[in-house]
Amino acid sequence: MNSRAALLALAVGAFAIGTTEFAPMGLLPVIADGVGVGIPTAGMLITAYAVGVMLGAPVMTLLMGDGKVLPKFIPSFTWYLEGAITSGFGYPKLLETAEMATARRNRSLTEADKALLDFVYQLTRPERDKAVKKDRKKLLRR
Repeated sequence: MNSRAALLALAVGAFAIGTTEFAPMGLLPVIADGVGVGIPTAGMLITAYAVGVMLGAPVMTLLMGDGKVLPKFIPSFTWYLEGAITSGFGYPKLLETAEMATARRNRSLTEADKALLDFVYQLTRPERDKAVKKDRKKLLRR
């Protein structure tokens, strides 16, 4: 990556973070009304978000400082690259990924969890098929 592109990426990122930090201040009365609390309490929500960003940014930098996410923290979605272009998202692979992610947190999927995953998987089939067709077209244009 050249230095101009890096500088542009940094500028866009700084603008985005600044916007997410300062925009809620202008919306404070709307946020307070929507959450059903007073303006000072809603102001604490903004402060809590800012503290989360302040503490989370160094942690994310440590986890992804070299541009690679540590595999221990994020489940592998490489199966999308291996099969989605031709076959779409496979439910067995989705279930395997969900089980792996929950196992990392010392939990396991219940039958109710699996039923919910299956329901959502069937419900979102048209959108997945549309995304696969779009990916195929993009791949063929290369």
